[in-house]
Amino acid sequence: MSNQGRKYANRDEFLASVANANARELYVYLFDYVDSREGLNSNLGYKGFSVNVIKPHNPNANVIPLFWAWGNDVYYDSWSHCIMPQYKRMGNAGASVYAVDDYKSEINRLEFFTSSPDNPKWELTADSTKNQMQRLFAVIDKMIERMHKDLLSAISVI
Repeated sequence: MSNQGRKYANRDEFLASVANANARELYVYLFDYVDSREGLNSNLGYKGFSVNVIKPHNPNANVIPLFWAWGNDVYYDSWSHCIMPQYKRMGNAGASVYAVDDYKSEINRLEFFTSSPDNPKWELTADSTKNQMQRLFAVIDKMIERMHKDLLSAISVI
């Protein structure tokens, strides 16, 4: 199913577009985690969705993107069913250089991400597991805490 050049209307529409059954199951698991975790949100886009840290001082407007998760409707076949960290966008959105470096280091420790310094990705295959996703959740939890601490420290200085 193609979204035909528009944002996905809802998660169900996105999930219906994911042909890989294991990837679809892992995305449902990821959505459940995001929904249960204060300080996170997800935003549907044209090709997938982003997972974002909500900035504590302006929760209605500002977010720092952690990664994009892609479905079938992607720009490149190699992006299909994968999770890709967004290091540059994190910095542009206000994450400290130190937080971005910490995130890179944590992602590099997860052996299921490809080893590319600026564009690693985790391809969700039949071999991908909920245990691996839980390990990603642990990294996300660390990053929420780190970024909130950094951002609140910056506000208190002003």
